Amino acid sequence: DLAGGTGRYGHLAQEKNAKQVINCDNSPEMLAHCFIPQKTLATSESIPLRSSSADLVLCGLATGHLTTLKPTMCEISRVLKPGGLALISDFHPYQSLSGAKRTFQFEGKTLAVEHHIHHLSDYFIAGEFCQLQLTGIKEPAYQGDVPVVVVFRFMKK
Repeated sequence: DLAGGTGRYGHLAQEKNAKQVINCDNSPEMLAHCFIPQKTLATSESIPLRSSSADLVLCGLATGHLTTLKPTMCEISRVLKPGGLALISDFHPYQSLSGAKRTFQFEGKTLAVEHHIHHLSDYFIAGEFCQLQLTGIKEPAYQGDVPVVVVFRFMKK
């Protein structure tokens, strides 16, 4: 669970009988609240796993925090086994381009999260550069036809 925060996606993987789940996040505060037993302080650009050691990388709503995708995409590719999968989601660029902000509630206040727009083609290009083949894409919408998030499925070549 890359940039997994408190481990919510890793927890879902455990519920689906994943043999081993490791939560990686660059925030000690988030890791302190993580309920995944195996966790480590790390950035998405330097994952502390051996090359070709992971069957699956989950990265939920974190790539928008990055100014560029290639370092993280190449690091995901490095740790994946050949044929391994990466499921990556992000705030949909349509939302950002229409003025929507990524926000969260804290102590009764609404706070905005820094977000960098990455177009769908940016993911495709970064994936191809890093030996990740785009094998699926979903654009779930909420209350209408405008997608809220985008979810990519990549396979390590």
